[in-house]
Amino acid sequence: MPAVSSFFLILALAFAVVIGPQTRAWSWGPAMIALGLSVATSLPALWRRNRSGAADLGLLALASGVAGWFAWRAWVSPVHELGVTDLLLLVGSIGAFVSMQGILGNRLAERIFLWGIALLLLANVLVIARQVITPSFTPVFEARAAQFPAGFFAHYNEAANYLIGSSLILGSAALLSRSHQAARVAWLLIAVAGLVAVHYTRSRGGIFGAALGSGVLACGSLIIGHQRGAKWFAPALVAIPVIGL
Repeated sequence: MPAVSSFFLILALAFAVVIGPQTRAWSWGPAMIALGLSVATSLPALWRRNRSGAADLGLLALASGVAGWFAWRAWVSPVHELGVTDLLLLVGSIGAFVSMQGILGNRLAERIFLWGIALLLLANVLVIARQVITPSFTPVFEARAAQFPAGFFAHYNEAANYLIGSSLILGSAALLSRSHQAARVAWLLIAVAGLVAVHYTRSRGGIFGAALGSGVLACGSLIIGHQRGAKWFAPALVAIPVIGL
């Protein structure tokens, strides 16, 4: 079941990226349906894990507190429509969290998830490359908020946010997972392409976020590499600061 949950989670992300990156909540419907199926199929794995005592109670408590805070703020919003929108976003976040808890630890489900992230990120990078050459090109929407490349998104800032998140997830898997080397190299190349594409969106906040996120990824990778006794730790300890400069 975790593999099925992973498939529906990637399908939800694809719907969200291709037809849902806008403020009109009705366009989120297909993604929410797929996410609901992902959550439903992840529950058996979560139930077995909780019965075995493997649940991370600290993480669950933190997540519950954060979700409760945002839910209360949305509920008391003075603008009803915006409060409803925020609640839908919160439901999507909680659903993705629950699905990921069911996916983690299952190798097939994790591979489906990572390859789904990789292919969707690569598709966005290719669209951005096309938009660099032909600024008027839009794969789904009739027009964009600006002529800056934005991939499947309508606004370049949203595209930059998506590129950063997906690239850092994929980069983490490439550097730290124990998957096949060929897959890790492919993920790393796609992650680098995603971070490079942030530059072409011309999002100033996105460029800053990509630099900061890459720094956090580098520091985290060094820490984990040192704990694991990785062979690449010593060269990376010298190379990463130089690359950062």
